[in-house]
Amino acid sequence: MSLTRIHHVALVVADADRALRFYRDLLGLPVAVDRVIEDQGVRGVLLPMPGGDGASACEIEIIQPVRDDTGVAKFLDAQGEGLHHVCLQSTDVAADLRAARDAGLRMIDETPRDGLAGRIGFLHPKSNHGILIEFAQPPAGAPHPPGRPAGPVGPAGLDHLVAAVHDPAAVAARFQQRFGFRETGALRQPALNVESRLLDLGGSVLEFAAPIDSAASDPLTRRLDRGEGLFMVALGVGDVAAAVAHLRAAGVKCTDPAVIDGQPRSFLSPRPAHGVRLQLVGS
Repeated sequence: MSLTRIHHVALVVADADRALRFYRDLLGLPVAVDRVIEDQGVRGVLLPMPGGDGASACEIEIIQPVRDDTGVAKFLDAQGEGLHHVCLQSTDVAADLRAARDAGLRMIDETPRDGLAGRIGFLHPKSNHGILIEFAQPPAGAPHPPGRPAGPVGPAGLDHLVAAVHDPAAVAARFQQRFGFRETGALRQPALNVESRLLDLGGSVLEFAAPIDSAASDPLTRRLDRGEGLFMVALGVGDVAAAVAHLRAAGVKCTDPAVIDGQPRSFLSPRPAHGVRLQLVGS
């Protein structure tokens, strides 16, 4: 396959303008695209992060249904606001969709169609451990992301994306075989009650995680009780302590910054982030 990186991580919201007050106004992410895609019945907003300082270039995509008869509207009604899909950038989306189909994966799109990120196609989450995967081939001459977002948070990019799975080793091996990912390590983090496998895709890191010990109070355990799927987005920031102070002043609940595996980290309440569990990692 010709997949090069994580292009964007998408979330579904009830009101994109309200979500922008968090992602644009509070986090400081610029808006690159904001338009309604009539045939899909959604409003899509792309907020780019340029990468750097150890974080990878990536975009946050905000999706708001504008009709009630769409899959996105049904997702919002059934599951509420939160993470929806991960998009993998492709240099040949038609060939990658054919390869996925020929490998026996369940498809939503067998041929490319136009989308917010260029020519796109989706793979069904039931074939990929609850993860809805989009392939996208941006158009030639697509604009490069602007400079690093300003402000006390100013995310440089994606540090890693976490998916909750029951067997990280087995899922990592499956994704390597299917998509050409490369495993870069295994982690056991008792302080976070997490064991995981890390996969690299052009500097973007996809982490498959499971709890070391299941507990009703553990967020990862609760996520797996609902099924496997996307769990958390970790953003690289220059100064975690300054970012936490800024967010707390705005009423966002954050954990105290703590050094874990050599990096300062803080976890945000998913409520103000519209159902998305966010981690800030010192970059």
